[in-house]
Amino acid sequence: VSDSLIQGAPLKDWWEKMGADTAFKFAAQVRQGVVAGETLQQVIMRIVGSKKKGIVGIMEISHRHASTLVHDSIMQIANDARMATYKANADIMKGFEWLSTLDSNTCVSCMAYSGAQWDMEGKPIKGNLPLQHPPQHPNCRCVLTPLTTSYKELGLNISEMPVGTRASDEGQVKADMSFSEFLGRKTVEQQDEMLGKG
Repeated sequence: VSDSLIQGAPLKDWWEKMGADTAFKFAAQVRQGVVAGETLQQVIMRIVGSKKKGIVGIMEISHRHASTLVHDSIMQIANDARMATYKANADIMKGFEWLSTLDSNTCVSCMAYSGAQWDMEGKPIKGNLPLQHPPQHPNCRCVLTPLTTSYKELGLNISEMPVGTRASDEGQVKADMSFSEFLGRKTVEQQDEMLGKG
């Protein structure tokens, strides 16, 4: 970019301002959609628009690119809110655990992080991976879930909640199922497809 001046500013500054302005508008549209409880598709429409519905979006980008940007922005907002909630409730928290989606679209890195646990300072409790905050990559579906103090540790004589279930590409499974257990239910061919041969 040249150093010529346009209305008193170098062209480089105009490009930077345009990028910052677009980022501000993008973030505002995502926040507005999240607050309004809109679906992912509705928020994407805020960004790319819809000729059919007469909606002008704020960016001229592909639907797929917008989908990734909106998804990752919403996941970042949600994960930041979770972490703020965990820190605000540190008196009943032991730490947090990485929860990965149990299906064949989960990347190898997120498989490795699945079930890892850290204390409130980010020191490993289970596993030895360094703490990272999701999203870890574009279209990451992982979250950090709370590890709360048990009723017994709180001094209460109440039965602990039973382990529930969660979704997987095989239907509902135990909530505490590890990715290793999940892979163990797959055929060798399915394991090779998910992990690569060997």
